[in-house]
Amino acid sequence: TEDGVGYTLDDGLVGYWPLNNDTFDYYGSNNGTNNGATLTTSGKVGGAYTFDGVNDRINISTSILDLVRTQTGTWCMWLYSETLLPNTKVMMMGDTDTDSYVQLELNLDQGLRAKSRQTDTQIAWQIDVDDTPTGVPYSFVCLIHNGTEPKLYVDGTLPAQTFVDDLDRTIWIGDIPGIDIAQLGCADKAGAGGHDFFNGT
Repeated sequence: TEDGVGYTLDDGLVGYWPLNNDTFDYYGSNNGTNNGATLTTSGKVGGAYTFDGVNDRINISTSILDLVRTQTGTWCMWLYSETLLPNTKVMMMGDTDTDSYVQLELNLDQGLRAKSRQTDTQIAWQIDVDDTPTGVPYSFVCLIHNGTEPKLYVDGTLPAQTFVDDLDRTIWIGDIPGIDIAQLGCADKAGAGGHDFFNGT
């Protein structure tokens, strides 16, 4: 099913990062590299990494060679935000030199949002949802692309989705030209370095 129920763990899996003890990929060899995030014991299942909203991130760019082959996919995570900031990127896959990416955002003004930009000048699609996960308890967030369009699930349900931008819903990670980075906890694109850092767990 589209909400992730009914699949075994390794059905087309690229990586599995529990982040409850380290940043290893417990499915394959796409281990992450921690840059400042703090390991705590207060995760949803065991430990978790807390991001300070200033400069913490976990780099999972080792997964890029697998990601660029994908035209469909699912990214899921247990998530809660300590503080909603004006611009916060929970995860991002894109090109460090241009403004092209797929990313998941959690913003003060817009709430939970997913966005894809295939070129510097055109946003392919952008979804805002009514259900914004903040505070404890954790929310289970899934960004899914079925090859036709993206959808954002929160805690196993599909909240109302608003396509703020709707140029081409079919665009997914494999369609992003020059993809060379994948980050948890911030954006890193268009030569700007790490920015829009996430504050939460």
